[in-house]
Amino acid sequence: MEEAEDSYIEEYASEEEQQQQRAGPSHYVSPGASRYASPAPGTPARPVFAHSSSAFGLPPPARVRMAEREAEKERFKGAADPGTFDGTRTKFAEWRTRAKAWIRVQDNWSKSKVAIAVWTRLQGGRAGQFGMARLQQCMDKEDEDPLSDPWPTTKALFEELTLRFQVISERDYARHKIENFKQGTMRVDDFMVEFEALVAKS
Repeated sequence: MEEAEDSYIEEYASEEEQQQQRAGPSHYVSPGASRYASPAPGTPARPVFAHSSSAFGLPPPARVRMAEREAEKERFKGAADPGTFDGTRTKFAEWRTRAKAWIRVQDNWSKSKVAIAVWTRLQGGRAGQFGMARLQQCMDKEDEDPLSDPWPTTKALFEELTLRFQVISERDYARHKIENFKQGTMRVDDFMVEFEALVAKS
C-alpha cells in the first residue's frame, strides 16, 4: 500500500514538473524550491523596469530645459527690444514697427505692463516728457481708484504715439487736434486762444 502511494506521488510530481517546464524558464520552479528564491544558474532573469523618465519615453530633465531655452530663443528671433525713442519723427515709423513686434511676442502681458514698457522707452526731449506724463497720469488715477482701468489698449497706445510723433503736415495735425479738442480744466480764454490758433493752422 505504501509503495503504491509513493509511486503515485512521484508520478504526480513528475507531471507537475513537466507542466512547469513547458510554461517556460521564467515560470519554472523546481520541486521543493521556494517561488521567491533566486533563479537557477542559466535561467533568464525577468526584466526589471526602472522607474526613470527614459523608460516611459520622456527626455531627461536636462534635455527638457535645453529644449525650452532653444524654443525661447527661436521665439524671440526678429523681435528684440526696440530700444529707446528720442522723439525724432523720421525715426518713429521704424521704432514703432520694432516696438509692435516686440510687444506681440510677449505672452499675456496686461495693458498696464505694455503701456509701462512702451512709455519708459520714450526718452529725451518731447518724447521723454510725454512718456513720463502719460505714465504718471495713469498711475495717479489707479492710486486714487484701484478699481479703475486708466491704461490704454495696445491699439490705442500706438495710435496716440502715431498722432504725436509720425511725420505729418502741420495742417493735418491741426485738423486732427480740432476734431478732438476739449476744454477740460482750461480757462475759457485760454481755450479760445488755442482753438483759434489751431483753426488758423488748418
